[in-house]
Amino acid sequence: MRRPQRAFIVVNAGPLAVAIVLYCIPQLSGTEVFGQITLGITWGLLQLGLFISTSWWYENRSSTLCDAGNRSPDSVRPQAKTSGIAHVSETGQG
Repeated sequence: MRRPQRAFIVVNAGPLAVAIVLYCIPQLSGTEVFGQITLGITWGLLQLGLFISTSWWYENRSSTLCDAGNRSPDSVRPQAKTSGIAHVSETGQG
């Protein structure tokens, strides 16, 4: 398992476990936080925001790693400086 994958799973597993506990204890999830907004709704929205942001991070991280892996070895090596003289082929046509 790659490092970005592991980080994505770890970051989202904790809030998911708390959401399961809140689901199993309706008295706790029904606690009012602000007006009609309950702890369960608040936690669900926070978890959704976390999931969307970590998904975005994971996709960016994975695409960066894939792009770096797809580059040819020649494009990674620094190009040698030329002396400014054009190379002439043996036929005399440059």
